[in-house]
Amino acid sequence: MAAVPEGLPILATAAQLAASKRLAAHGVLVRNARAVEALGRVDVLCVDKTGTLTEGILRVASVHDGLRGATPTSSGPGHQHILATAAAVAAATPPQRRRPGSTDDAIVIAAAELPPPPAPLDELTYESGRGYHAVAFHDADGPVLAAVGAPETLLARCTHWRHPTSGQVSLDHPCRTRLEGLIDCLAGAGGRVLAVASRRLVAAPKSALTGDDVAHLDLAGFLVLADPARPEARDALERITAAGVRPVVITGDHPATARHLATEIGILPDGAIVLTGPELDELGDEALDALLPTLAVCARVTPAHKARLVTAYRRLGHCVAMTGDGVNAAAAIRLADVGIAFGARSTTAARHAADVVLTHDDIGTIVDALIEGRALWVAVRDAVANLLGHNYGEIGLIAGVSLLTGTTPLTARQLLLVNLFTDTVPALTIAMRPAPDLDPAALLAEGPDRSFGPALSDAIAVGGVATGLAGVAAYLAARLTGTIDRARTVTLLSIVGAQLGQTALLRPTDPVVVGAAVASGAALLGIVETPGLSQLFGCRPLGPVGLGIAGAAAAAGTVGSLLLPPVVHNARTLVGRFTGADRPDEQPQR
Repeated sequence: MAAVPEGLPILATAAQLAASKRLAAHGVLVRNARAVEALGRVDVLCVDKTGTLTEGILRVASVHDGLRGATPTSSGPGHQHILATAAAVAAATPPQRRRPGSTDDAIVIAAAELPPPPAPLDELTYESGRGYHAVAFHDADGPVLAAVGAPETLLARCTHWRHPTSGQVSLDHPCRTRLEGLIDCLAGAGGRVLAVASRRLVAAPKSALTGDDVAHLDLAGFLVLADPARPEARDALERITAAGVRPVVITGDHPATARHLATEIGILPDGAIVLTGPELDELGDEALDALLPTLAVCARVTPAHKARLVTAYRRLGHCVAMTGDGVNAAAAIRLADVGIAFGARSTTAARHAADVVLTHDDIGTIVDALIEGRALWVAVRDAVANLLGHNYGEIGLIAGVSLLTGTTPLTARQLLLVNLFTDTVPALTIAMRPAPDLDPAALLAEGPDRSFGPALSDAIAVGGVATGLAGVAAYLAARLTGTIDRARTVTLLSIVGAQLGQTALLRPTDPVVVGAAVASGAALLGIVETPGLSQLFGCRPLGPVGLGIAGAAAAAGTVGSLLLPPVVHNARTLVGRFTGADRPDEQPQR
């Protein structure tokens, strides 16, 4: 009965549920209680850029014709033509499908002063694998096919460029090189760059548009959309990094745009690399695994790329959290150890795939979730050490006294009484209560490696030695002054008192834990001192001397738990030196 604590299986579940309730107060809704435990193990955070690290509210900052840029309100006829062409494509998305702050929404708002766009004849909606949105429509001169999308994708489908001064020119190699340099410059300043292209159709399309129709286009120009970084992003990511969690930005944006943001928020250290989706496609699993330790940004990615990155990190043994708000992040969110749907604007697909849903558009909430996850490991460590240490102390007491005297210090009924009053309820209160007197920085330094390593072993050893010695001393003292039944009762009170005292010391400022310890001790004392009920549990009422012996032994066991940790630590260190377990090259790997 002492070797197998019956309260152990429910500790983690109770702790997870209690932590989930506390997280709800911070706007973190936990859909899967086991995710709280995983939050305490996270060491890689894959972050979707738009809407998470940035405001997620796009606006058209400038319209560029290839030679110069202008704001939407101060643009000339050439710039207005570029904006009108883009608006004809964006307006094909019905208003009910346009999310506020999305790309289509930003273009339609920027073109609000221009004539209404024509009705679409047919369209190819945007897909991350496609990289553009194409629409066929009628203008004053006939049918037109227009497209808006990633510059590198549309530029490859263009054969000519409507030059602002020279008219239509061929897109030869020097011209393409110059435009590609312009795109890198615009994206490097932090803007999201979209290319706008079109071509005249001989007749309106008679069948559905396909990717083959989006070819031989004339490049009109570029739109530069602004999406500033969240003010709190830098501080939150610094705290996340300080906690031993490495953030990795994963985005569909241009690599120069992603690099600019990563530099702005301070997650692109020296030696870090920026990878693109096409480059990712060229890498095998082994080559990708070799790059992951230095990867800071992955740009121009598709949902499949995001899922592959999460899978690769997990393959290397990392605990991965993936956060995002869009449909394109849903697959990676589901594959991650902890999937996080970010913000009130997150899509239904992202929320359904997630383990955790953040109701606030604040990346700092992720820090709160990590802190609570780390605190869970502290609570479970204390509860497990409390259970196992005390139960090992009981085993040591029974074995020691039996060897010394040939009699058992506790009967089976008394052991049941010990487990009833010192195992489940006090341990559950420790597991379910928040860790006391620990600032966020200290909690972020916690985790499974720290909580369930030498710290747990030392805590179990301290609890076991203090409890066992208190029980042995109480039994021997009581046996010298009375009968064996009296000695067993004194031993019962002494080890329960020592265990409850040690439990209270784990959370001395928490009234719930201290109250549970006091109530359990008072209930046991009431059972022992009540005639008839006392005999039912194999005990007998005690007088002042017996109570004094039990109280002194319980106090010694409680105080011993404060004095023994340095002794146990030094003993473990000494053993490690002799066995070689303290050598860094012989430490077990995670």
